[in-house]
Amino acid sequence: MLGIIGHNGAGKSTLLKILSRITEPTSGQVQIKGRVSALLEVGTGFHPELTGRENIYMNGTILGMTRREIDIKLDEIIDFSGVEKYIDTPVKFYSSGMKVRLGFSVAAHLEPDIMVVDEVLAVGDLDFQRKAVGKMQSVSKDDSRTVLFVSHDMAAVRKLCTRAILLKHGRIIYSGEVKDTIQEYVRSRTFHQGRIIDTPRRYGTSEGKFTDIKLLNIQGEETESIMYLEPISINIKLNIQIKCRVSLDVVIKTHEDNEILHVASTLKEEYYDLEPGDYPFQVDIENNLVPGHYMITLGIHHVLGGITIDYCEDVCPFEVLSAGLESESAYTLKTKVGYFIPHSKISFFNK
Repeated sequence: MLGIIGHNGAGKSTLLKILSRITEPTSGQVQIKGRVSALLEVGTGFHPELTGRENIYMNGTILGMTRREIDIKLDEIIDFSGVEKYIDTPVKFYSSGMKVRLGFSVAAHLEPDIMVVDEVLAVGDLDFQRKAVGKMQSVSKDDSRTVLFVSHDMAAVRKLCTRAILLKHGRIIYSGEVKDTIQEYVRSRTFHQGRIIDTPRRYGTSEGKFTDIKLLNIQGEETESIMYLEPISINIKLNIQIKCRVSLDVVIKTHEDNEILHVASTLKEEYYDLEPGDYPFQVDIENNLVPGHYMITLGIHHVLGGITIDYCEDVCPFEVLSAGLESESAYTLKTKVGYFIPHSKISFFNK
């Protein structure tokens, strides 16, 4: 299975639509050997007045299945979707989750040589998501089919794919092992430290703005790498344009967008009364993160009403380096020891 990752607007979904013959390329050509099926925005083609059973036949035909193929797989499709109780009910009475689950079930039971999949493994509840992931794994491994998988969920890409490519403005800028491609994606979507914050993942009222962020080592020097167990000091500059009472958030995330540490002044009931002006401040954090790559998100909010003044996602990438530990990345170590290495010891006592 090949993972396709990149920023919003990088061309991932467009590439899949071209490969699926939904969109014609403006130039160039695509050569495909074998039958192609697409799991793109599953369930959107359902007719609301038709029952779930009737929509299976209609949707399956659109996706390239013959009536005989649908007849053979009908019971399996219905059972996998989990909506058998309502299969003869018009789809207009289905919840959005039920429609997507039924659409995924139809598309997942095709037998193509090449399958293109776009962000469809987050449908339904947790049980259905596990079934969807298991189905995709069996399609790519047990049935030996080619699968192209687009997702912003790096954990799913890492789990399902054997190789990955990174797109930017419709071009491949990196191709290789999944773990290496994900690392390159992390580096490409964050800004360099010490510069004024500039990120597309930013919103707020603009009554104040974070203007700078730096990571400092134990000597107080700017750095992009911190040794394991060395304290993390985050130096931040903030400009406020109005008189306000605010709360602050500092979040540390993994490269997979998993939030693992949230320092919030509201949790300590600490609020700050600020006049218009510039404010430098520093956040000190004890560091027992496993070696690997991380990033920081900043937020400042009005205490009354909780309105966000400025929120900046993924603006300060940094790396925790090993110190006598295995030199492995967080996505490898986390499967063994989690994201944190607790300070503890195990003692044995004679009975």
